[in-house]
Amino acid sequence: MTPAEKLAAAMPKKNGRVMRKRHRLRCTIRAKRKSLHLTIAAVADVCDEDFATVQRIEMGHDPRLSIARKLANFFGMTIDELWPKK
Repeated sequence: MTPAEKLAAAMPKKNGRVMRKRHRLRCTIRAKRKSLHLTIAAVADVCDEDFATVQRIEMGHDPRLSIARKLANFFGMTIDELWPKK
């Protein structure tokens, strides 16, 4: 079980929440995070990064390599899987 899946299992679930469709992002972090019912704050806290940093990355900003590695390890994926080539 990846660290993200462990954290997701411990988090309370919010059922019935309406999710707005957003523009397509270059990275898959938001989709992965939402599939595990995690908040940006939870991911940022575990990865030891600022909330705003993780939020900017989800919105399409390119992260530093060190942050990309932390996020990839957290989700149990490779950097190439989180940021697929177009």
